[in-house]
Amino acid sequence: MITAEAFVEPLRAPGYASYAGVPCSFLTPFINHVIDEPRLDYVGATSEGEAAGISFGAHLAGQGQSPSARTPGWGTSSTRSRR
Repeated sequence: MITAEAFVEPLRAPGYASYAGVPCSFLTPFINHVIDEPRLDYVGATSEGEAAGISFGAHLAGQGQSPSARTPGWGTSSTRSRR
């Protein structure tokens, strides 16, 4: 499995320094790495759709932000957005 640092560090070059996501035990190493790194920000969300909205708003404001979630969460949020 890829380490959190190996995933996050290459994203800094294009400007991703902020992440939004739903806390999940599978993503704990990733979330902890982002929280513990002073140059990175993490915004906790209550749903995957909310995380996507936070990230989209940050993108519109000119910030590099990435949503994070497990695969089932993205399926749920995309189903809700089609209604």
